[in-house]
This record gives sequence, C-alpha cells and structure tokens, in this order.
Amino acid sequence: METNQANAAKTHSPSASEAPVADPSALAVRRLVLIDDDPVLGNAMVMAAKRLGFELDYFESMLDLGFVGRLDDYDVAIVDYDLGSMNGIEIAEYLDALFGDIPMLLVSCTEREARTGEQWPAAVRRFVRKDSGYFPILEAAAGLRIVG
Repeated sequence: METNQANAAKTHSPSASEAPVADPSALAVRRLVLIDDDPVLGNAMVMAAKRLGFELDYFESMLDLGFVGRLDDYDVAIVDYDLGSMNGIEIAEYLDALFGDIPMLLVSCTEREARTGEQWPAAVRRFVRKDSGYFPILEAAAGLRIVG
C-alpha cells in the first residue's frame, strides 16, 4: 500500500517550470508551518520544501496544530484562506494576536484581497495563489522573513 506522500508525489509532482530560482542556502528562513485542509497539497509541499532545504511542518487545521505556543518555533506560517469553519483571515487574526512577529503568507485557489475599507491583519504580509506552484509559494514565504 502506497503512502499519502507517495500518492502526493504522483498527483502533484513539481514541474520544471516550478524549479527554484533563489539560492535556498542564502535565505534566512529554515522552519515553516503550513496549515491547509488539502492533504495532497500539504504532503507535496513538504516534499518540495525538503528539496529547497526547508523544514516544513504540515497541519490540516488549527485543531491538528494543537498547542499554538509551538508557533514560536517557526519563521513563517503559510495559511490556506479557506479552512472549513475558519478562514485564513480569522486564523491570521488569532495568530497575530498571540504571535505578532510571525509573518504569514495566505494561499488560496482563487484570488483574494482585503475587502474595500478593510485591511488584512498585520502578520499577513502577502497572498499567493496555489496554482503558482509549490516552489513560488515557498520562495514567497522565505522572502517574508528577509523583508519582514
């Protein structure tokens, strides 16, 4: 029986167009957390992160993440905008209140932006569409720590 990671590799194998551009050894980020309810994407992102030399922990929900005090161990959080009963903004507001110094990257399959007159929580530094690819998402997350 194949593992979920093996299935993820077959379903979402990174293409040559997603090849890393930046030199990962030059980036300050080493430890990322991904909160996304798509296990295929999550497992594929874990494998892509390893290729870039990052450590990425993947959780399908805030409940799976468990004790949020563990977020102090991460350089950047990558959060899916749509997580069932909570959206990425609600999660970002919650995490921002507890750990304002952890930059967050929101991801989604559809274009998202702050509604007119509203702003995203301060911790949300950038949005990237999921169809941009695994490596562009990881590079965007890595860039948050350098700029942020």
